[in-house]
Parts: sequence; C-alpha cells; structure tokens
Amino acid sequence: MLGWLLPHKGGKENDLVVRCSCGRAMWLQGAPKKVKAHHFGHHMKVVEHGSLWEFFKMKTGLLNRRTLSECFKDYLQRGTNA
Repeated sequence: MLGWLLPHKGGKENDLVVRCSCGRAMWLQGAPKKVKAHHFGHHMKVVEHGSLWEFFKMKTGLLNRRTLSECFKDYLQRGTNA
C-alpha cells in the first residue's frame, strides 16, 4: 500500500510528466491527441516539483482526462466550424 506513495520513476515507457506554458500538467508521450491538440506549440518543461493535487491526478490517471475548459473550447470550435 505504501508503494502507491512513491514518486514517479518513468514506468515502462519512461514517459515524463511535463507542464505546459499555460500551466497544464500532462504526460509527454502518453497524453491523448485531444489533450495535446490544445497545447500544440506551447513550451513544455519537465515537472520537477508538483502539487499534491497533480500527484493524485498522476497516480489515478486523471492527467489523461480533458479539463472543463478544453471541453468547452472544443464545443465552441465545433459550433463555429458547422
């Protein structure tokens, strides 16, 4: 049970958690395409010190989920393209 509290070591794929210039933390290689599309062209930096909330999101898999603002931007873009 205490193994869950260990820091991230890269795992099998040696994937890294990065922070976008807008503040979003995500996986460098493992993030879904819909998440990466919102941050294309942003500067990415490897996360060395994150918050407890980001640690929880990393351990539970919530880093791969889109945020409400990303969903809202998709909804607005879909409305203008139609």
